[in-house]
Amino acid sequence: MRTHVTSVVGTAAILLVLCQAAAFAAEDPKAAEPQKAEATAGQAAAAKAVAMLDGVKTQYREVYIAVAERNDAAAAAKLLADLEPDVKRVLALLKGTEVEEQVASGLKGLGNLRKLLEAGETEQAKKLMEVLGQLGGSMEPRIRALAAAESAAPGDKVTRLAHVEVTSTGISDAYANAIARTVEAARTVAVEQFGFDVPQTIHVSAVVNPKNGTRLFNDGEDQINLTIPSVDKLQRPAVTGTFHLYGFCHEVGHLAMYRVIHQRTWLSSAGAEGWAHYAGSRILDAVYAREGEQLWPDAYNYLEDGTARLRKQLAATEPDSMIQAAGLWQALAEILGDKGLAPLFSAWAKLSLDESQPGVEVGKAAIARGDKDQLGRWWQKAAPVLVVAAPKSGFAAQSKDGAQLKTPSKELANDDGKPTGKRSMAGSGHAVRFIAPGKDCYLTAVRIFGSRYGQLEAPQDNASVWLCDAEYKKIAEFPCPYASFARGEPKWVTVPVKPVRVPTEFVVCVGFNPTATKGVYVHHDNGGSGSSFMALPGGKARAFDQGDWLIRAVVQEAKH
Repeated sequence: MRTHVTSVVGTAAILLVLCQAAAFAAEDPKAAEPQKAEATAGQAAAAKAVAMLDGVKTQYREVYIAVAERNDAAAAAKLLADLEPDVKRVLALLKGTEVEEQVASGLKGLGNLRKLLEAGETEQAKKLMEVLGQLGGSMEPRIRALAAAESAAPGDKVTRLAHVEVTSTGISDAYANAIARTVEAARTVAVEQFGFDVPQTIHVSAVVNPKNGTRLFNDGEDQINLTIPSVDKLQRPAVTGTFHLYGFCHEVGHLAMYRVIHQRTWLSSAGAEGWAHYAGSRILDAVYAREGEQLWPDAYNYLEDGTARLRKQLAATEPDSMIQAAGLWQALAEILGDKGLAPLFSAWAKLSLDESQPGVEVGKAAIARGDKDQLGRWWQKAAPVLVVAAPKSGFAAQSKDGAQLKTPSKELANDDGKPTGKRSMAGSGHAVRFIAPGKDCYLTAVRIFGSRYGQLEAPQDNASVWLCDAEYKKIAEFPCPYASFARGEPKWVTVPVKPVRVPTEFVVCVGFNPTATKGVYVHHDNGGSGSSFMALPGGKARAFDQGDWLIRAVVQEAKH
């Protein structure tokens, strides 16, 4: 059973899954052709409910904090009382839909939860939250089905199979159907042949935009995005040079790994891309066996783009690091078997790693999965290619509690407080260099001026705030909840941290691991103090020349 902390978050699903527009369709992908979504009154109502629920999420998070972090039943009860009118309005919007009864049950459950909290029955309240969380999870696919079609922009077409939804603009029905069938088959292979935990529904956006080049990427969870400058770029690789069928299988391979291993700073770029290349090649072979050569409207023998191509690449005189990594993943699969990879990924995901030498624990976990001699030899070859270490700072992390620090605190700022632009940093982070105002100062909070983009519901995962020395070596890391940032208008967000002593010169790094559908825009001014950079701990810093990030450090001096 989940811990009560996880369950508190899960309870919010009753209210918050409405924010996710997704697909739910026929159970047998081969029994029906993809169907185009038609908006209904229920879908329109669900979309209206979605529009008002960003505020509901913020309110519910306050309830969660009151119960799970402060154990303050009275405060949680008051917050729930304030929340219930909004939930009633959501129920009114969903009246007459198939989820009305379950939403009503959830509302009744929230009322019972408030009564328990008012009576001070905190432990009973936590148990009820677990029950409500399970109810919310069971409602998710049905609510998604109501909201999905309305979420499409005017001119979009929605093509749906059992576990895939393709939203397309400027693409013919034939290609939209082929994309849906490809991803559906790739998902099936990932589940049945490899045993991966892949999304119940994979969402694909396929858009023709003359202003953009050809791009195919994923969000690490359940979204694949394709943009092409013109529809003729969907033709066979011999014409366009782009391997679309392989590409969709490659992205499904990424999802299979990224959904499990969320914290993968130890994994090199070659390791991540090499995995997707190997997995995508294997999946493509199986898709060909299921769907045949006529899958793509501009039909061709795409079997040549799978493991046959990978074998040729591995046989090259000097394969690049990504191809080397693909070969290493292939060798690992031959040792563990196809269904031995998913359990290894799960084991890696649970590790608490020393980032200065992550290969020690990662290697131990791999070797423990089977024949130690074989896996030990494999790891000796794999570690130099797959693993990246982040050196520790020589400045030791020292902490004090708040009572040992002087007040008031001091807010250090290099910006002028006047935002003129904003950036989301994929593959890097926002970094600001500071000078401590005294000899014995402790970082107690970080303030960030920004706003979240993406779905109405904030991701449950955290971003990260790091305290680093002047060489960008990590001293300490702190969680930064995505839910702290609202969508829309930017605002100052204060991220409290456990007090940690800072060196005379120190750097604060903020990393959101953004995607096309999830991230935070951090704003900057138009100044030029030279103290703002694009960097993550252990990486190479690049000067940010468009101004100063609106990121500030809050410090307090120690009492003596």
